[in-house]
Amino acid sequence: MSDFKVQVQTLYGIMDTTEQLEFALQQAAEGVYAVKRNLLAQVRQRERIDSRLNTAAQSLKTQQKSIGRAVSAGRQVAALYEKTEQSLLNWEAVGVGKKVGKDNPNPFDIGDLLNWKNAWKLIGSVGIAGQIAKLPSSLWSGNIFEVSKDISKIVGSGAKLADKGGVVGWRDLIGLTTRPSKPDGLVDAFSQEFGKYKIGAGQSTGKNIQACAKWAGNIITVAETGVSNWEEYKDKGGWSNPEMYAETVVESGLKIGSGIAIASVVAACTPAGWTVLAVGAATVATTVVVNWLADGISNLITGNGDGWVENVSDAIIDGVKEGARFIDEATKKVGKATKRVGKAVTKWLNGLFK
Repeated sequence: MSDFKVQVQTLYGIMDTTEQLEFALQQAAEGVYAVKRNLLAQVRQRERIDSRLNTAAQSLKTQQKSIGRAVSAGRQVAALYEKTEQSLLNWEAVGVGKKVGKDNPNPFDIGDLLNWKNAWKLIGSVGIAGQIAKLPSSLWSGNIFEVSKDISKIVGSGAKLADKGGVVGWRDLIGLTTRPSKPDGLVDAFSQEFGKYKIGAGQSTGKNIQACAKWAGNIITVAETGVSNWEEYKDKGGWSNPEMYAETVVESGLKIGSGIAIASVVAACTPAGWTVLAVGAATVATTVVVNWLADGISNLITGNGDGWVENVSDAIIDGVKEGARFIDEATKKVGKATKRVGKAVTKWLNGLFK
């Protein structure tokens, strides 16, 4: 395939020169208008000269506007080409593994998928034994939120084992027992997943502790997201900026909601005879891969490295803000129209009783 190059900077240079011509035409037109205004009343055939000067000035103005439109179109073409070129470079990065600028790495870097962080997540899916084994890794990383999530999971798994009763064997510790039941379709899977958050007097203490551990894990996710957003907004008003809270709520909802959705789909799609370990590992692996793909696609589309959660959150918040602005403007217009109608009706009624 033949290569071609577009000299964008040259195009910008031509537009700058053309813009100077536009300015010169504007000055010329203003000069003609000035001459026309300063014509002495005693000049014979003044009307004819005045008409010709007016026509010349208008012609110059027309040319100036035409050149102005050409300059604007040229700049738009140059900007569009630069944007398209950047998009093509992003697609190229997917195929050849290049880096597209220091702030825009390869969106599908395999290193973001196959790493120790994700390996430890898989280890954490191996029953309570795996969760306990993962805890030192979280402590070593110094991530207090990850440590807190691990502890909440360990507490929940411990409560589940205690609720089971009887002798706890090694199979129970690593989840090599057959799962209690397979959901009857996706709707039932979602119902069971949401049921894990239920707390009530009508169920065992173990189930209530498991539910509390689930809630604790989600609260930790919200706190972690909030701290991350505070770092982003600390120079933009910090705690007093309502957008920080909006982002925290939306991003937390996306994280928690996607986790529930993936767990429900995996539970519904895996065979009935699978062990707790197999279902747990499949859920973790699916979550890792889905988030990796979603991050890659999102970063490819937007050209940044923020990930799908932040990009989708930004799009939702921007949409809400735009919707609020539209409603506000529509309300103002309706208010003005109502006032006008009210005045018209009042005037009409007054006319009837005169």
